Amino acid sequence: SSEWLPFALVATAGIAAFTFGVPYALYRAARSVCGLSAARTDATAKWYDCYSLLFSSYRKEYWYFESVDLLRKLLNTSVVAVTFQGSDVQIWFAALCALFSLFGYTLLQPYADPLCNGLRLIALLHLAITHLSATLFINQSMVAYPDQLGDLIVVCTGGLLAAVGSILLRDVRSLLLTDTRLLHA
Repeated sequence: SSEWLPFALVATAGIAAFTFGVPYALYRAARSVCGLSAARTDATAKWYDCYSLLFSSYRKEYWYFESVDLLRKLLNTSVVAVTFQGSDVQIWFAALCALFSLFGYTLLQPYADPLCNGLRLIALLHLAITHLSATLFINQSMVAYPDQLGDLIVVCTGGLLAAVGSILLRDVRSLLLTDTRLLHA
């Protein structure tokens, strides 16, 4: 009805401001500060230190990637939640978003630390597997799946988590053994 139209407009403006405005503002802030890293003075060092959290985890050519990651999170949470609600298209859209994110991170590998790249890729792979396995359970009246399929998906996901855990433990152990400063801190 027309009674809620003003509220819908305010909500739309708020959503636009926070979902696109905040990542854009972070992008602008990181962009302005990244240029200051070469010629740091006392005046610019404060700003560099404040904003370095936004770009220090990434390789230099991907200093803007925190904003991209915020938009990825928006797409994988909020946009998926309101796209074709309750339909088969919603879960396929979620799977497509997860696969697109996985492809982008695999191609770019934006983090400076290879361990961070590996963990991000494993997390995105798990998200993609989760969405793709959910497609097996939608509209079951149209297609009959074997009863063991759900068990197989749980076992595969558990195996993936065990693999992630072992890789993480191996890398943390390797880091501790090679960097003795962390052992004596």
